[in-house]
Amino acid sequence: LQAGAIFGNTKYIPGNSGNGFKYWKVEAQVNLPPPGIIFLTGVAFRGFGAGVYSRMHVTTPTVFNPTAANSSTFGGAVFTPDLSVKMGFKVKAIIATTPKEETFNGSIGLAAQFNSNGGMDFIQIDGLFKCGAKILENNKAFANGALTIQYDFPLKKFSTNLDISFNKDPISTPNGPINAHFYIDGMKNEWAFTCGTPASASTLNTIRLFNTFNVSEYLMFGNKIIAPTGFM
Repeated sequence: LQAGAIFGNTKYIPGNSGNGFKYWKVEAQVNLPPPGIIFLTGVAFRGFGAGVYSRMHVTTPTVFNPTAANSSTFGGAVFTPDLSVKMGFKVKAIIATTPKEETFNGSIGLAAQFNSNGGMDFIQIDGLFKCGAKILENNKAFANGALTIQYDFPLKKFSTNLDISFNKDPISTPNGPINAHFYIDGMKNEWAFTCGTPASASTLNTIRLFNTFNVSEYLMFGNKIIAPTGFM
């Protein structure tokens, strides 16, 4: 069982002027021993998490870190005191195949944030998965993945982000996870799909074959994409 709580007041932040305001967050996650709670043939719940916060804005990590993501309900998210936020929450379920959890395991979460005007800031679904390792052994997995789907109500923006990494002969991802991103900006009438970008070598999707040579790619379409320069 992992649990934590934060209670604070911005008037104690160095350099802050005014009376300040209170903010807080509580969260907990429990991991169940095998076989967990079997709900389908060969699949079981192996844990649950829940968290709630007030007067803080949550920022989801942009860099995929499976260890941090699995460690708690909010999994590496950054919280910043924000008076415009009334409350937010997240619930999470950890699932795994049974009896061998290393075949496939992961989690799925639902989060939402409400503003002080009574409206909703965003709603989000996120998921993690790995293959070839037990639930708490992220560094041994030969495949890791993360998916985030979010809709921002004030900005009218829908976004989806997918990261997948491999590390098993003959295939590996030496420059980091393969990334795919899709978004629609309703206010600016912009949209784009990118599966790697030509901005730099680190943003290309690169796969190493037989630990000998690299194959890189990018795929883009939409009305708001990075203009490629030269030949890859």
